[in-house]
Amino acid sequence: MRGPDHRGRYDAPSRWHGDLRLVPSAAAAWTAAAVAIQGGAVGATAAGLLAGACALMLSCLAVIVPGRRRGWTLLPGQMLAPAAALTLVLLSAGGSLARAEAGPVDEALDGGVPFAAVLRISAEPSSSGPGAFGGGNRYLVDAEVLGGVFRGESFVAATPSSSWHRTDGPVWGPATPSASWAR
Repeated sequence: MRGPDHRGRYDAPSRWHGDLRLVPSAAAAWTAAAVAIQGGAVGATAAGLLAGACALMLSCLAVIVPGRRRGWTLLPGQMLAPAAALTLVLLSAGGSLARAEAGPVDEALDGGVPFAAVLRISAEPSSSGPGAFGGGNRYLVDAEVLGGVFRGESFVAATPSSSWHRTDGPVWGPATPSASWAR
């Protein structure tokens, strides 16, 4: 607080003059990310296409409607940026999820079916301590699946890096809480 002005009065405390114009777009992007995580590749892509159609409709409302009702056309114009953020996040997440879910690796992991994988280790393995039910030490390693054999057929994978862990035995698998193969 500063001292008094020339009339002996103190200035009123200043108010915050922040800019919140990007908050709706950020909220839309975070919401889209949550929807993509829960919806999978198909759900995220479908929601992205629906959001894109809504964004197109909003842009038509903002441009085509005559200028006499400026107050009414202001809202569709302000909703364009959040709708575009929603669309872009959903469609990009849908594409990334489709790529990750393609091929036999996702099917094998979901079904608990064993497969042989060729891995490229991308980081130094680290010990994660002994397992809850004995069985020796466990190791965590970041690796990328390059290919392998699933149900007798060779495949080449295009999955992103994921965490894998190994018990002291010869078994490797995804580091998930529901992994029942790590005995």
